[in-house]
Amino acid sequence: GTFPDQDEAILALPGIGPYTAGAITSIAFDRPNPILDGNVIRVLTRYYGIKENPKGADCLSRLWELSHTWVDQADKLKPRASHNCSHLNQSMMELGARICLPNQHAKCEKCPIKSNCEARKKKIVETLPNLPERRAVIQRHRMVTVLKHEGNYLIQRQMASKHNEGLYEFFSKALKDTHSGKLTLKAAVLALKHSGVGCHDLKPLAIIKHTITHHRITLHCFIGNIQIKPNFETAGLKWTSKTELEKTPMPSAHQKIRKSILDINTD
Repeated sequence: GTFPDQDEAILALPGIGPYTAGAITSIAFDRPNPILDGNVIRVLTRYYGIKENPKGADCLSRLWELSHTWVDQADKLKPRASHNCSHLNQSMMELGARICLPNQHAKCEKCPIKSNCEARKKKIVETLPNLPERRAVIQRHRMVTVLKHEGNYLIQRQMASKHNEGLYEFFSKALKDTHSGKLTLKAAVLALKHSGVGCHDLKPLAIIKHTITHHRITLHCFIGNIQIKPNFETAGLKWTSKTELEKTPMPSAHQKIRKSILDINTD
């Protein structure tokens, strides 16, 4: 296939948000589109002496505007050199990653824009950005079951109110407790039955850990066949072929599960 080069088309791709879209369009296509990752936020809040919480809606909007101003000015430089926007955004990220480091680790003496930095003038570099205290980590466990019937796989589209909206996942169920941290096969079969699904040859597949915000999520993955194919036409559930599964948009954790089953002969 061909990767789109229009801003709207790139932003419409599954898993692509404003930051990723800005990074792609500015770095790859040299367009005056802003980026705003943690490094750029740190540079901008310190440079302008912004004391508000950068995660707040008003402050975040202002930071996007400032980022856009910087890349727009790079685009307007005369004579216009090639890759101005690409170089500006990459340099902002590198400045935050190598020089404008968090807390007391900032290397202000090496910063190329230190003379105009408000945080340095006011001696508040270590206090910015003014991020809220991190929330306590919450451990969560889910059972993920790759259910098959005659070569087809059961997947579910995530609803608007959930993480990974619009992406597909394998059949999963939240677990209240796994005791030792490892879900036994017997417990998995029982949990599946409670969901109204009977699987005659369930077996362990993998344990995958990932993070969403302050949630540390462990996926206890199993795979098995359903003898009688249930008719799932609601709640975003559907059956898909192996060929279609390879092209289905999925979050990174479920992409790992998909890879593990496609790398072996599971039919």
